[in-house]
Amino acid sequence: MSRYADKRSFDYCKETCPEVSRVVGDFLDGEFDKFIEKVKEVSSYKMREALTSACSDLIAAESENEDLKRQIAQKDNEIDDLRRQVRDLEREAA
Repeated sequence: MSRYADKRSFDYCKETCPEVSRVVGDFLDGEFDKFIEKVKEVSSYKMREALTSACSDLIAAESENEDLKRQIAQKDNEIDDLRRQVRDLEREAA
């Protein structure tokens, strides 16, 4: 996954693991650090990976959208050129 998608995912959802650690740490002693890490592995890490993947898909879609806009503009220019050619030919034929 791209680093940009990972960074962008944090714009949507800040990192949750430190907050989870803080909250759990407020109630539990340090002996439960392994427990906390396991909880993160089945929750926060998976959610972050999914969000990063979604952001990667979004970045790809945005890029494709821009490419399609450029293609449309190019086709519009080609259509305008063809219309001018048709008008010129109609004038010559008249």
